[in-house]
Amino acid sequence: MRPKSWFCQGWQLALAGSLALVEAFTGGVNNSTFAQIIPDRTLGDERSIVKPYLPNFPDAPLDKIEGGAIRGANLFHSFEQFNVSEGRTAFFDIPRAEIQNILARVTGGKPSEILGTLGTSSDFISNSHPNLFLINPNGIIFGQKASLDVGGSFVATTANAIQFGNQGFFSASAPDVPPVLTVNPSALLFNQIGAGSIINQSVAPNLNDGSTVDGLRVPDGNSLLLVGGNVELQGGLLRAQGGRVELAGLAGTGKVELDNNLHLSFPDGVALADVSLNNAAKVTATGTGGQITVQGRHITLTEGSQIFVNGAGGDIEVQGRRVTLTEGSQIFANTTEPGRGGMLVVTASDSVELSGISGDGKFFSGLFTQALDAGDAGDLTIKTGKLIVQDGAQVSADTFSQGRGGKLSVNASDSIQLSGKSTLANGTPVPSGLFTQASDPYKTGNIGDAGDLRIQTGRLIVRNGAGVAVSREVLDSGKAGNLEIAAQSIQLDNSGFLTATTQSGKGGDITLQVQDLLILRHGSQISTTAGTRNQGGDGGNININSQFIVALPSEDSDISADAYTGKGGNVEIMAQDIFGTQSRRKNTPQSDITASSELGIDGVVRINTPDIDPSRGLVALPTELVDASRLIAQNCSSDGSQVASTFTVTGRGGLPDNPSETLSSNAVWTDLRPNLNLAATSSSAAIAARGSHPTAAPLVEAQGWVINNKGEIVLTASAPTVTPHNPALTPAQCHVPKTS
Repeated sequence: MRPKSWFCQGWQLALAGSLALVEAFTGGVNNSTFAQIIPDRTLGDERSIVKPYLPNFPDAPLDKIEGGAIRGANLFHSFEQFNVSEGRTAFFDIPRAEIQNILARVTGGKPSEILGTLGTSSDFISNSHPNLFLINPNGIIFGQKASLDVGGSFVATTANAIQFGNQGFFSASAPDVPPVLTVNPSALLFNQIGAGSIINQSVAPNLNDGSTVDGLRVPDGNSLLLVGGNVELQGGLLRAQGGRVELAGLAGTGKVELDNNLHLSFPDGVALADVSLNNAAKVTATGTGGQITVQGRHITLTEGSQIFVNGAGGDIEVQGRRVTLTEGSQIFANTTEPGRGGMLVVTASDSVELSGISGDGKFFSGLFTQALDAGDAGDLTIKTGKLIVQDGAQVSADTFSQGRGGKLSVNASDSIQLSGKSTLANGTPVPSGLFTQASDPYKTGNIGDAGDLRIQTGRLIVRNGAGVAVSREVLDSGKAGNLEIAAQSIQLDNSGFLTATTQSGKGGDITLQVQDLLILRHGSQISTTAGTRNQGGDGGNININSQFIVALPSEDSDISADAYTGKGGNVEIMAQDIFGTQSRRKNTPQSDITASSELGIDGVVRINTPDIDPSRGLVALPTELVDASRLIAQNCSSDGSQVASTFTVTGRGGLPDNPSETLSSNAVWTDLRPNLNLAATSSSAAIAARGSHPTAAPLVEAQGWVINNKGEIVLTASAPTVTPHNPALTPAQCHVPKTS
């Protein structure tokens, strides 16, 4: 359905029949006093003409735009200025039913201000539903009471020109009479750095003065495109029921492709501008098949702003360098109909950052896919360098209906940081984190299974009550999803958690592939517990492969696959070493690894480590300090007193500086040992007192060497008589001192 048209007002319809007669008397005067729409002269005889729709009623807030250059199914208009005052309506006349596109360019160098209603002739007059393009390279501003009343799609752009296949261009920066441009628009050309911004302030219903507007809305199933430089939504509403909304910013020169469905395609490497939503701005394409695409450098949602679709198959794609959501802002794809719900894909080369709750405490920031009354929740995918979720913000793919929950996939090449929680105005503990869940808050019964959650990252940090969870909060036999994480390292701290739990059904499985280190601190947990409401259900399985697992015994950080009346799950761990935690039969105040069942059969804990027996826990370290002085070797001087060891090198010759060099022939031996006579006498007396023992032959230093018949070097007590090949190798003559 097309939005309510100004043509539907009764007094206008009563006067419409006399329009031709009135125009005959006025001669079609170009009156632009109220609308501030001034045509330029670039189209020659095909120039645009602005008329009051009801010329004998000068206060009537209606302006009609006629004339223009017709090329096939395209109608071209050109203006020096194009502004629509608050409370007024300016509409383009449709001279022929075959017109498919109306293209209006602004050449005068000033931004356009659309403060009233901009539209095309009502479809019941011409039976035509053309698309409307507004082109102003210097900027376009939609005021608080701005609205659209068009028959087809609407494109507002600050591009310099629009391309029509290989036929040519319709340019606002170099205006001329358009050539034969009979095909559909194919591209938007940006030829300047810093194209003008597009700003929307159009407010949804409930204005301060009690009046209501519909924001910027196109008829159901059509497209609404804002393509700038920077695109700023300062409050207000953009809506395309079951159609497409696209927001995109271009910071440099480039060409944005445009297909026949008015879908944008950016070339690789083009410089993007920013897209921002604040002051509770809303963008929606609610309805079956609705789609929203946002592309920019830094995409920011603040102050409770929202981008959303409600309906089967409604997809959202957000792509930029950085994506930031704060103060309760949300992006979500919900379904209330049978079939697959919409998918949400967020791609940010640098980072995705989500934080906080709204000022009124009703909403928390986040990214969501949900199945509410029927259908399956869509999948949610994040691809980025760094993901930060903090202060109660969440990322989740949930089901509250008979359909299954969506799959949540996160690939953050650098790191994922989940931290903190917040309290909403109604008193609810909202933890930050990544979640897939199946829940029944509306008591509908027969809820579907929760979806799986997969994470791949460099470092995963979960702390201060935040967590990663796949859960089923329903008292039935359904399943929680599975949780799979591949990371360089995982750190859980201060009640951080990784869980796959159910109230009564089977707990999901957790698989952790950790290249280096898994740390659990201060009451953190990894759990696949089933029967959290003292119900049945088997605990899920836990598989951990990590180099090292570290916890502190007294901090009660647990790895558990427990159950209540069902069977405990199995825990299997492969690690080089485990510190501070051990397998126990039941959970204790210590850091435990358990697979128990309160009333059922325990599961099995298998821990494979090459170096330790984990059942022994930590190795006890000695509590007494070692006296290091007792480990120092002592020797005696010649007078019996203790002295420190010394090493002295003196004189000439001796060992060469380099081991590969030969001995010097002029080496001199100098005996620097202390007088040993006293020591020798004392030693002889002591030996005599202990008894007579054979005296060992004294050691003699080697005086030379020879090569035996095996080619081996043998040290000798005297120098060989053989003359060496090199005289420098002749052993030095030295004397062995005699001992008493």
